[in-house]
Formats: sequence, C-alpha cells, structure tokens
Amino acid sequence: MINLIGKVFGKLVVEEEVEKLKYCRRFRCVCSCGREKIISYNHLVWTGTKSCGCSKATHGQSHTPTYSSWANMLERCYNPNCMSYSNYGGRGIFVCDRWRNENGFLNFLADMGERPGSDYSPDRINTNGNYEPDNCEWKTCKEQQRNRTNNLNIEYNGKTQCLAAWAEELNIKYQTLYTRLSKNWSIEKTFTYKR
Repeated sequence: MINLIGKVFGKLVVEEEVEKLKYCRRFRCVCSCGREKIISYNHLVWTGTKSCGCSKATHGQSHTPTYSSWANMLERCYNPNCMSYSNYGGRGIFVCDRWRNENGFLNFLADMGERPGSDYSPDRINTNGNYEPDNCEWKTCKEQQRNRTNNLNIEYNGKTQCLAAWAEELNIKYQTLYTRLSKNWSIEKTFTYKR
C-alpha cells in the first residue's frame, strides 16, 4: 500500500491516516467544497471515490453558472492545489458554515440569488473578510479588480477611487496617469494637465 498523505483524488486531498487495521486503512480527506470525510484506502485507490458526495448533488443545478461560482469559491479557499489558493485559503479567507454544510449550495443560492451574468462572481465587500452573506455580493471582474488590496487609491476633489476608475472618469489613459504620478507630479497636475 502506498503512502496517500497529500495525494489528490478528484476533489479530495488526503490529510492524514486515521485508522490502520490489518485489512483496512482509513484517511481523513478534505474535499474542495470544504467538507471533511473519512474514506478507506480501497475506495480512494480502487473504486475511484473523487469527492465527499457533493458531486452527486441532487438539487439539479450542478451544471449551472451559479453552481460553478459557488464551487470555484470553495476551491480557492480549501484546495491547496488550486492556483488561487495562496490569495484566499492560504491567507485565511474561508467560507461560512452556512454555505459549506450539507445544503451549502442551496443556502448560497437563497442568500445571493442567481449569478447575474457570465462576468460575475461572488466578491467580498471587506477584502480581508470571509465569504458570508453579509460580506458578499455579485460583482463583475472589472469591479472586483478595483476592490483589490494592492490598488492605488487616490483622493481628489473629495472623492476616493482607484487609478483605473480615475482614468475612465477623466478619459485619460491609465498608463499616462501612472507615469505622471511616478514622476512625482501632483495629483492636481496629473489629472488636469492637457497637452
């Protein structure tokens, strides 16, 4: 029997061995949906168990855009093999129990509603907070880019927004504004200078 710790089987990551008998070994696995399940060696290796059971969802929406958004949210928070994990689960961003329990997707759907369009995903209002009903709303990728923690936010005439939003509002190229600021131009001159 091979060592399974750290191995990935579909949506499952094997965390630790919890039971070792003569003819049976059982492991604690974490599914990308966030749930843990104890699964035997034989089920992982030979019968092809690939999830905690969430893949067999009975709500009939496992192929909808809203379900994909929910599943991707869980993936980036709980699957260390996900490319985005370091920016979410890796820095302590998690999903509330209500959206991870047995009826997690249905609760998510009730709280958030259907995904409004193909460019939308759940966005956290407080970027350092968790995914939960009071801290999430549907936002486009463009809107979310402007909510990132590493954005350059600038106050001008009593209004604060990121540089990309100022570029759009002033109808000046982002790179032009960025270059001016990097040359230590004042904000007033950066935003009002016309050639």
